[in-house]
Amino acid sequence: EPLERHPAFDAARVRQLAHAVPVENFRDGGKGQTALGSAYVHAGSGVAAVAVAVKLGASEDAPYAIAELVFTQLEALLARRANDGQRLDVVDSEGRVVASSLATRRMVALEPELREALKSAPGAEGGRSFQLKDPARRVSVAWVNTLEMGIVVTEDEALALTPVRELRTTVLASVAGASTGGACVYLSRSMASSRTSTVPASMSPNRRWRESSSMVMQPVA
Repeated sequence: EPLERHPAFDAARVRQLAHAVPVENFRDGGKGQTALGSAYVHAGSGVAAVAVAVKLGASEDAPYAIAELVFTQLEALLARRANDGQRLDVVDSEGRVVASSLATRRMVALEPELREALKSAPGAEGGRSFQLKDPARRVSVAWVNTLEMGIVVTEDEALALTPVRELRTTVLASVAGASTGGACVYLSRSMASSRTSTVPASMSPNRRWRESSSMVMQPVA
């Protein structure tokens, strides 16, 4: 029976699943050892899937259980997390896209320039980021050793820089506004100080007003 958001399992596919996992590595392994098979297209949904085997005993000839993982929920998660102009891909060790925010990329080969960059990801703690041209893109890659899969995030450079450019304009406008306000206050205080210091208190009110007005009109070198 199908589980929630997971297609039903076809018992006729047991033999195919058994051959999809490298269980020969189980001979020297202990109980609970797992092995991940190569990705393939799930017949019922068209989504990529992998077979996982778990050893149930410690002896060389111990039986093992097989499970099928269909990446239906993973694709839905990637589609939700991707922003405009951004693409999220999960890639296997053979360089194939097993899940993507774009359903049309299922099981396609990763672009050569991205695949080359992904080769260096296992040795980079936390992944790495870089830029590519033609077209201009920003790319981030990371490798998940336990799953033997990589994560590739590709983003249109123009769209990636849009928030930064908008923020730059906002900051410039804010700083410019604050600077202009500060200059006005300083100028106002300077003019007030100049008036009180250069107009004698003994002058008549009318003369003091004329003197201070003429001082404001005089250009300052």
